[in-house]
Amino acid sequence: NVFAADADVTGVATTAPVVIADGSTIESGTCIGPNCVIGRGVVLGADCRIRGSVVMDNARIGTGVTITDSIVGPSVVIENGADLLAGSVIGEAAVIDRDAIVAGTAVEAGAGVA
Repeated sequence: NVFAADADVTGVATTAPVVIADGSTIESGTCIGPNCVIGRGVVLGADCRIRGSVVMDNARIGTGVTITDSIVGPSVVIENGADLLAGSVIGEAAVIDRDAIVAGTAVEAGAGVA
């Protein structure tokens, strides 16, 4: 695992390989890995599950979110309880609403999913 010196990963479980870039904050109870990259300035809420995924710079991920085998673009907002199923690709600055399920599809940049 590779964690930037200023990445806050206290109380986070990781399964290698995981890369977490600088300036990221990950709240306790979150599990990341294997095969994950977390970009710069990302905020991951508590109790998230991230597997086989890339979360790009400045994304904001709420509490209890699950992201599996997906790509989350820069500056995306994913609200509490949302679930990204395998194969999901979320475009830049898209917003995924609370408890939404993205079932392995692409969401265009700037779009919203309820």
